[in-house]
Amino acid sequence: MFTFFKISVFTAVVALFMLSLITISDVFIHGNQFQFYILTVIIAMLFFAIGCTGIIIYNNFRNIYYHISKDSQQNPAQVSVRKLLLLFGIIAIAITLFTGSLCMGLIERMNDGTALFG
Repeated sequence: MFTFFKISVFTAVVALFMLSLITISDVFIHGNQFQFYILTVIIAMLFFAIGCTGIIIYNNFRNIYYHISKDSQQNPAQVSVRKLLLLFGIIAIAITLFTGSLCMGLIERMNDGTALFG
C-alpha cells in the first residue's frame, strides 16, 4: 500500500513541478503586458508551492506509516493508515491526470503562439 502511495504522490509532485516550469517559461517566450507577467509568475509560484506541499504530505505520511508499522500487532491504527494511504494515493492520481492534461493544453497553446494570460 505504501508503494502505491509513494509512486502516485511522486508522479503528482513531478506533474505539478512541470506545470510550474511550463507556466514560468511563458514569461520568457511571449511578450505581454507587465500585469500579465506578474500574474504568470504568481500562478507558477502557486503550482510550485502546491508541489512542495505534496512533498511535505508524503514525508508526514511516511513517518506515520513507519512509526505505526513498527508495532507487530494488527491494530486499528494500521488499518486506518492504510486506508488513508489508499485515499491520498487515489487523490494524487486524480491530481496527476488533471495536471497532465493542463500541461498538454498549455503546451499546445504555447505552440500556437498565444500567451497563457492576456
